[in-house]
Amino acid sequence: MAGMLGLAVLLGMATGTPLGRTLFYGALAAMSSTAIVTKSYADSGELDTPHGREVVSILVFQDLCIVPLILVLPLLSGTEGATDISVWTRMLASLAVMTALIIGGRFAVRRVLDHIVGLRDRELFTLCVAFFGIATALISAAAGFSLAIGAFLAGLIISESEYGLQALSDVLPFRALFSGVFFTSIGMLLDLSFVLNQPLVLVAATLVLILVKSIVAAGAVLVRGSGLETSLMTGPSLAQVGEFSFVLAAVGLPLGLFAGDDY
Repeated sequence: MAGMLGLAVLLGMATGTPLGRTLFYGALAAMSSTAIVTKSYADSGELDTPHGREVVSILVFQDLCIVPLILVLPLLSGTEGATDISVWTRMLASLAVMTALIIGGRFAVRRVLDHIVGLRDRELFTLCVAFFGIATALISAAAGFSLAIGAFLAGLIISESEYGLQALSDVLPFRALFSGVFFTSIGMLLDLSFVLNQPLVLVAATLVLILVKSIVAAGAVLVRGSGLETSLMTGPSLAQVGEFSFVLAAVGLPLGLFAGDDY
Protein backbone atom coordinates (compact mmCIF):
# COMPACT_ATOMS: atom_id res chain seq x y z
CA MET A 1 0.00 0.00 0.00
CA ALA A 2 2.76 2.43 0.94
CA GLY A 3 4.71 1.56 -2.19
CA MET A 4 1.78 2.27 -4.53
CA LEU A 5 0.91 5.50 -2.72
CA GLY A 6 4.54 6.60 -2.83
CA LEU A 7 4.81 5.94 -6.57
CA ALA A 8 1.57 7.83 -7.15
CA VAL A 9 2.93 10.87 -5.28
CA LEU A 10 6.15 10.82 -7.30
CA LEU A 11 4.18 10.57 -10.55
CA GLY A 12 1.89 13.38 -9.42
CA MET A 13 4.85 15.64 -8.61
CA ALA A 14 6.30 14.97 -12.05
CA THR A 15 3.02 15.77 -13.82
CA GLY A 16 1.85 18.64 -11.61
CA THR A 17 -1.20 16.76 -10.31
CA PRO A 18 -2.63 17.91 -6.96
CA LEU A 19 -1.46 15.85 -3.99
CA GLY A 20 -4.96 14.82 -2.91
CA ARG A 21 -5.79 13.45 -6.34
CA THR A 22 -2.51 11.53 -6.63
CA LEU A 23 -3.07 9.90 -3.23
CA PHE A 24 -6.62 9.00 -4.29
CA TYR A 25 -5.40 7.46 -7.55
CA GLY A 26 -2.67 5.60 -5.67
CA ALA A 27 -5.23 4.14 -3.27
CA LEU A 28 -7.41 3.01 -6.18
CA ALA A 29 -4.45 1.31 -7.83
CA ALA A 30 -3.21 -0.28 -4.60
CA MET A 31 -6.36 -2.33 -3.90
CA SER A 32 -6.44 -5.91 -5.22
CA SER A 33 -9.35 -8.33 -5.68
CA THR A 34 -9.89 -10.48 -2.60
CA ALA A 35 -12.89 -12.26 -4.16
CA ILE A 36 -11.12 -13.38 -7.32
CA VAL A 37 -7.70 -14.20 -5.85
CA THR A 38 -8.92 -16.15 -2.82
CA LYS A 39 -11.35 -18.20 -4.96
CA SER A 40 -8.60 -18.93 -7.45
CA TYR A 41 -6.21 -19.99 -4.69
CA ALA A 42 -8.90 -22.08 -2.98
CA ASP A 43 -9.71 -23.91 -6.23
CA SER A 44 -6.03 -24.69 -6.80
CA GLY A 45 -5.33 -25.62 -3.16
CA GLU A 46 -2.75 -22.85 -2.67
CA LEU A 47 -4.27 -20.98 0.28
CA ASP A 48 -1.99 -22.69 2.81
CA THR A 49 1.19 -22.31 0.77
CA PRO A 50 3.80 -19.67 1.74
CA HIS A 51 2.82 -17.36 -1.12
CA GLY A 52 -0.88 -18.06 -0.47
CA ARG A 53 -0.58 -16.89 3.14
CA GLU A 54 1.32 -13.77 2.05
CA VAL A 55 -1.27 -12.91 -0.58
CA VAL A 56 -4.28 -13.44 1.68
CA SER A 57 -2.79 -11.39 4.52
CA ILE A 58 -2.07 -8.48 2.17
CA LEU A 59 -5.55 -8.71 0.65
CA VAL A 60 -7.26 -8.58 4.06
CA PHE A 61 -5.07 -5.64 5.10
CA GLN A 62 -6.02 -3.80 1.90
CA ASP A 63 -9.71 -4.43 2.57
CA LEU A 64 -9.39 -3.08 6.10
CA CYS A 65 -7.70 0.06 4.75
CA ILE A 66 -10.86 0.99 2.84
CA VAL A 67 -12.50 2.34 6.03
CA PRO A 68 -9.87 5.00 6.88
CA LEU A 69 -9.44 5.78 3.18
CA ILE A 70 -13.12 6.64 2.79
CA LEU A 71 -12.94 8.77 5.93
CA VAL A 72 -10.09 10.92 4.61
CA LEU A 73 -11.48 11.42 1.07
CA PRO A 74 -13.16 14.75 1.95
CA LEU A 75 -9.78 16.02 3.15
CA LEU A 76 -8.03 14.81 0.00
CA SER A 77 -10.64 16.51 -2.19
CA GLY A 78 -9.88 19.90 -0.68
CA THR A 79 -13.55 20.85 -0.89
CA GLU A 80 -14.83 23.83 1.00
CA GLY A 81 -15.13 23.10 4.70
CA ALA A 82 -13.21 19.85 4.42
CA THR A 83 -10.68 20.97 7.03
CA ASP A 84 -13.28 22.20 9.52
CA ILE A 85 -13.72 20.57 12.88
CA SER A 86 -17.04 19.12 11.68
CA VAL A 87 -15.22 16.81 9.26
CA TRP A 88 -12.95 15.51 11.98
CA THR A 89 -15.95 15.08 14.26
CA ARG A 90 -17.73 13.00 11.62
CA MET A 91 -14.59 10.92 11.11
CA LEU A 92 -14.27 10.19 14.83
CA ALA A 93 -17.99 9.44 15.11
CA SER A 94 -17.82 7.03 12.16
CA LEU A 95 -14.80 5.26 13.61
CA ALA A 96 -16.57 5.00 16.97
CA VAL A 97 -19.58 3.39 15.28
CA MET A 98 -17.40 0.89 13.44
CA THR A 99 -15.44 0.06 16.61
CA ALA A 100 -18.65 -0.48 18.56
CA LEU A 101 -19.98 -2.59 15.71
CA ILE A 102 -16.95 -4.87 15.73
CA ILE A 103 -16.66 -5.22 19.51
CA GLY A 104 -20.41 -5.56 20.09
CA GLY A 105 -20.80 -7.86 17.12
CA ARG A 106 -18.24 -10.32 18.42
CA PHE A 107 -20.17 -10.77 21.66
CA ALA A 108 -23.64 -10.75 20.07
CA VAL A 109 -22.78 -13.18 17.27
CA ARG A 110 -21.30 -15.76 19.60
CA ARG A 111 -24.22 -15.65 22.04
CA VAL A 112 -26.92 -15.74 19.38
CA LEU A 113 -25.28 -18.47 17.33
CA ASP A 114 -24.78 -20.57 20.48
CA HIS A 115 -28.53 -20.45 21.01
CA ILE A 116 -29.37 -21.11 17.34
CA VAL A 117 -27.04 -24.12 17.14
CA GLY A 118 -28.74 -25.54 20.24
CA LEU A 119 -32.03 -25.57 18.32
CA ARG A 120 -30.46 -27.82 15.63
CA ASP A 121 -32.16 -25.95 12.80
CA ARG A 122 -29.76 -25.44 9.89
CA GLU A 123 -32.12 -23.21 7.91
CA LEU A 124 -32.52 -20.91 10.91
CA PHE A 125 -28.73 -20.80 11.30
CA THR A 126 -28.32 -19.73 7.66
CA LEU A 127 -31.04 -17.08 8.02
CA CYS A 128 -29.35 -15.78 11.18
CA VAL A 129 -25.99 -15.44 9.40
CA ALA A 130 -27.71 -13.59 6.55
CA PHE A 131 -29.43 -11.30 9.07
CA PHE A 132 -26.10 -10.40 10.69
CA GLY A 133 -24.63 -9.56 7.29
CA ILE A 134 -27.56 -7.37 6.22
CA ALA A 135 -27.89 -5.64 9.60
CA THR A 136 -24.18 -4.82 9.79
CA ALA A 137 -24.24 -3.52 6.21
CA LEU A 138 -27.19 -1.22 6.98
CA ILE A 139 -25.58 0.10 10.16
CA SER A 140 -22.32 0.83 8.33
CA ALA A 141 -24.25 2.60 5.56
CA ALA A 142 -26.02 4.74 8.18
CA ALA A 143 -22.59 5.64 9.60
CA GLY A 144 -21.47 6.95 6.21
CA PHE A 145 -19.76 3.85 4.83
CA SER A 146 -20.91 1.54 2.06
CA LEU A 147 -23.01 -1.60 2.33
CA ALA A 148 -20.03 -3.61 1.07
CA ILE A 149 -17.84 -2.53 3.98
CA GLY A 150 -20.52 -3.51 6.49
CA ALA A 151 -20.92 -6.92 4.87
CA PHE A 152 -17.14 -7.37 4.91
CA LEU A 153 -16.98 -6.55 8.64
CA ALA A 154 -19.84 -8.97 9.33
CA GLY A 155 -17.88 -11.68 7.54
CA LEU A 156 -14.83 -10.97 9.69
CA ILE A 157 -16.88 -11.07 12.90
CA ILE A 158 -18.62 -14.35 12.05
CA SER A 159 -15.43 -16.00 10.77
CA GLU A 160 -13.70 -15.36 14.11
CA SER A 161 -16.40 -17.28 15.99
CA GLU A 162 -16.32 -21.04 16.48
CA TYR A 163 -19.10 -21.30 13.89
CA GLY A 164 -17.12 -19.63 11.11
CA LEU A 165 -16.57 -22.80 9.07
CA GLN A 166 -20.21 -23.83 9.34
CA ALA A 167 -21.32 -20.36 8.25
CA LEU A 168 -18.89 -20.48 5.33
CA SER A 169 -20.24 -23.81 4.11
CA ASP A 170 -23.80 -22.43 4.22
CA VAL A 171 -23.07 -19.23 2.29
CA LEU A 172 -20.73 -20.62 -0.37
CA PRO A 173 -23.52 -21.01 -2.97
CA PHE A 174 -24.66 -17.44 -2.31
CA ARG A 175 -21.10 -16.15 -2.61
CA ALA A 176 -20.72 -17.58 -6.09
CA LEU A 177 -24.07 -16.10 -7.14
CA PHE A 178 -23.50 -12.63 -5.70
CA SER A 179 -19.93 -12.45 -6.99
CA GLY A 180 -21.23 -13.18 -10.47
CA VAL A 181 -23.88 -10.46 -10.19
CA PHE A 182 -21.34 -7.96 -8.85
CA PHE A 183 -18.70 -8.48 -11.50
CA THR A 184 -21.31 -8.55 -14.25
CA SER A 185 -22.59 -5.17 -13.04
CA ILE A 186 -19.01 -3.85 -13.05
CA GLY A 187 -18.62 -5.04 -16.65
CA MET A 188 -21.79 -3.15 -17.57
CA LEU A 189 -20.05 0.09 -16.58
CA LEU A 190 -17.66 -0.29 -19.53
CA ASP A 191 -18.03 2.53 -22.07
CA LEU A 192 -17.36 0.77 -25.38
CA SER A 193 -17.19 4.01 -27.37
CA PHE A 194 -14.47 5.30 -25.04
CA VAL A 195 -12.55 2.03 -25.42
CA LEU A 196 -12.73 2.25 -29.22
CA ASN A 197 -11.61 5.90 -29.20
CA GLN A 198 -8.56 5.36 -26.96
CA PRO A 199 -7.60 1.67 -27.12
CA LEU A 200 -3.84 2.22 -26.96
CA VAL A 201 -4.08 4.41 -23.86
CA LEU A 202 -6.22 1.87 -22.03
CA VAL A 203 -4.10 -1.13 -22.99
CA ALA A 204 -0.89 0.70 -22.05
CA ALA A 205 -2.33 1.83 -18.71
CA THR A 206 -3.48 -1.71 -17.91
CA LEU A 207 -0.12 -3.27 -18.75
CA VAL A 208 1.81 -0.62 -16.79
CA LEU A 209 -0.44 -1.09 -13.75
CA ILE A 210 -0.01 -4.88 -13.82
CA LEU A 211 3.77 -4.60 -14.16
CA VAL A 212 4.18 -1.93 -11.46
CA LYS A 213 1.92 -3.67 -8.95
CA SER A 214 3.68 -6.99 -9.51
CA ILE A 215 7.07 -5.41 -8.83
CA VAL A 216 5.89 -3.42 -5.80
CA ALA A 217 4.09 -6.40 -4.22
CA ALA A 218 7.00 -8.76 -4.85
CA GLY A 219 9.42 -6.20 -3.42
CA ALA A 220 7.29 -5.68 -0.30
CA VAL A 221 7.15 -9.42 0.42
CA LEU A 222 10.88 -9.76 -0.24
CA VAL A 223 11.70 -6.90 2.14
CA ARG A 224 9.50 -8.56 4.77
CA GLY A 225 11.86 -11.53 4.79
CA SER A 226 10.20 -14.07 2.50
CA GLY A 227 12.19 -15.96 -0.10
CA LEU A 228 12.63 -14.89 -3.70
CA GLU A 229 10.36 -17.63 -5.05
CA THR A 230 7.53 -16.68 -2.67
CA SER A 231 7.94 -13.02 -3.58
CA LEU A 232 7.85 -13.66 -7.32
CA MET A 233 4.70 -15.78 -6.96
CA THR A 234 3.01 -13.18 -4.74
CA GLY A 235 3.56 -10.19 -7.06
CA PRO A 236 1.45 -11.24 -10.07
CA SER A 237 -1.34 -12.46 -7.77
CA LEU A 238 -1.85 -8.90 -6.51
CA ALA A 239 -1.41 -7.16 -9.88
CA GLN A 240 -5.10 -6.55 -10.60
CA VAL A 241 -7.42 -3.83 -9.25
CA GLY A 242 -9.89 -4.93 -6.57
CA GLU A 243 -13.63 -4.66 -6.04
CA PHE A 244 -13.19 -2.14 -3.21
CA SER A 245 -11.52 0.21 -5.70
CA PHE A 246 -14.96 0.62 -7.28
CA VAL A 247 -16.47 1.38 -3.86
CA LEU A 248 -13.75 3.98 -3.24
CA ALA A 249 -14.19 5.42 -6.73
CA ALA A 250 -17.94 5.84 -6.22
CA VAL A 251 -17.27 7.84 -3.03
CA GLY A 252 -14.57 9.98 -4.63
CA LEU A 253 -16.51 10.82 -7.81
CA PRO A 254 -18.97 13.34 -6.27
CA LEU A 255 -16.09 14.90 -4.32
CA GLY A 256 -14.41 15.91 -7.59
CA LEU A 257 -11.34 13.73 -7.06
CA PHE A 258 -11.36 12.47 -10.65
CA ALA A 259 -10.00 14.57 -13.52
CA GLY A 260 -11.66 14.56 -16.94
CA ASP A 261 -12.47 11.06 -18.19
CA ASP A 262 -10.35 9.27 -15.57
CA TYR A 263 -13.36 7.70 -13.86
